[in-house]
Amino acid sequence: MALCAELRANVVKILSVATLLSARLKKMPPAQNQEITRVQRELDNERHARELAERDSLSANEKFAMRALRSPGCAMKFKPSARMLKIRKFAWLESKGEKQAEDTRRSAEKRAADQRLAADNLKQALSRFPDRA
Repeated sequence: MALCAELRANVVKILSVATLLSARLKKMPPAQNQEITRVQRELDNERHARELAERDSLSANEKFAMRALRSPGCAMKFKPSARMLKIRKFAWLESKGEKQAEDTRRSAEKRAADQRLAADNLKQALSRFPDRA
């Protein structure tokens, strides 16, 4: 938590410097082009530093949350949302339906193979008897 507070304080400092630089830029006469470009570069550098600090702050918060979740005595427990539970349920039902369809297809193939075998056996048995026409 101390790290997050420190990062926030740095972000506030960077924002105040950026504000001062932009105010200084507005007050300058157009004749000072070199000074303007230098101040613009400084402002861009400050913006970039602020963006990096914000990103580091977010990653620090995420790391802290993950450490808290991993700790054994953590009061926070992961509870999936109702939406996530519905998604999981539909996925489970879909996989169950796919499994059932596969089982039905296999049994139909087995039944067809058994019928072909029975037909072949019947033809072979009938071929032993001569035709009586």
